[in-house]
Amino acid sequence: IRGFIQDQYCEKSAALTWLIPTLSSPRDQFDPASYIIGPEEDLPRKMEYLEFVCHAPSEYFKSRSSPFPTVPTRPEKGYIWTHVGPTPAITIKETVSNHL
Repeated sequence: IRGFIQDQYCEKSAALTWLIPTLSSPRDQFDPASYIIGPEEDLPRKMEYLEFVCHAPSEYFKSRSSPFPTVPTRPEKGYIWTHVGPTPAITIKETVSNHL
C-alpha cells in the first residue's frame, strides 16, 4: 500500500504497488522479504476489497547501495513508546526546589 485516500463521501481507498514473487518465495506462506517491487496501480482500490496479510519488513525499502549503514545497529522492537492520558505538569515550586 502506497497511500490511503478518503473521498467526499467518506469512502476509503488505497493506492497499491504490487509485489512479485521470486523463485525463493514460499508457496504456502507470505514472506515479503522474498518478493520484489512490481508495478504501481494508477487507480485506487476500495478498502472493502482488500485483505491485510502483513507489513513489509522495516528494511525492505532501504537502499542497498547507501553510503551509510542501513542494517540496524541494535535490535528493533517493532513498537513505539507512547503515553495515553494527561501528561504530568512540573510546577514552578518543584523546579526551583530541585535546583537549590
